[in-house]
Amino acid sequence: MINDRQNDERGILLNKAANAAHRAAQKMEWLRYTPSLAFAVTAAVFACLQKTSQLLIIAGFLWAVISSLWLSILAKSRCGEAAKLQEHFDAYVFEMEWAERGERVDPERIRELASKYKGDVGKLRNYYADVSGFPSPVAVLLCQRSNVTWDMRLRERWKNLVTIFLISWLSLGIALGLLSNLSTMNLLLRWYVPSLAVISLAWEIIHSQRQTIADRAAVKAHVMSELEWARFQPSVRQQEKMTKSCRKIQDEILVVRSKATRVPKFLYDHYRDTDDSHMKAAIEDMRKEFTNPQSSP
Repeated sequence: MINDRQNDERGILLNKAANAAHRAAQKMEWLRYTPSLAFAVTAAVFACLQKTSQLLIIAGFLWAVISSLWLSILAKSRCGEAAKLQEHFDAYVFEMEWAERGERVDPERIRELASKYKGDVGKLRNYYADVSGFPSPVAVLLCQRSNVTWDMRLRERWKNLVTIFLISWLSLGIALGLLSNLSTMNLLLRWYVPSLAVISLAWEIIHSQRQTIADRAAVKAHVMSELEWARFQPSVRQQEKMTKSCRKIQDEILVVRSKATRVPKFLYDHYRDTDDSHMKAAIEDMRKEFTNPQSSP
């Protein structure tokens, strides 16, 4: 049972390791965010004072290169490990065979990461909503749907926030240039070059989140197509086919997870209770549909 396995000793261990890996990936992302924002704020101060700093221009440009060409690679590596550990958790909870092309994380590494988790273990319990009473493959599909839907909503919020920031920052630069009667070259040197790191990072986030949302939407469509005909009480043979489909869907989820960048923890924490209640309500709505399939539109 998914409900039991996600809360047993092994399930909690894997969840702790995955959570710690996600936090490490997020810290790597913030290692890029913080200096980039600092350069941007410093550039704004110098621009308001109508001063041009050659040191700030050079440092800002170099940091943009380092962030894009080096730190971004390290961040993706961390994301890859987090995705594998999440796959460990899902494969165990869903009683699913391991992905054919997936590389397992060493048991020692799992223990090491799990020991680094310092949060409230209670928050790790009931990671997936109650799916008791559903046929096994249907329960897995419902959990996969919840995972994909929750992630899409978080990424849409993050993308929108960063988009608003980027448009605001670019607009502020133009407004400052007009008010100060700056030449195009001076505007570039005082505002845009020193803040190049945060501009490029914002664009990278927007692009990557948009792509991840699109990839997740494709996975969700696959899940929903399986659930659509599964509502009519599938036979044992049909459930066996669904089990194979669940593994293929999980492969798709792993691929998307491995490529995706992190969403800040504060955003997840802020919407956690609301999204959790929505996911549970959605499961209960689907439970009614599966109980009375003929009454569904």
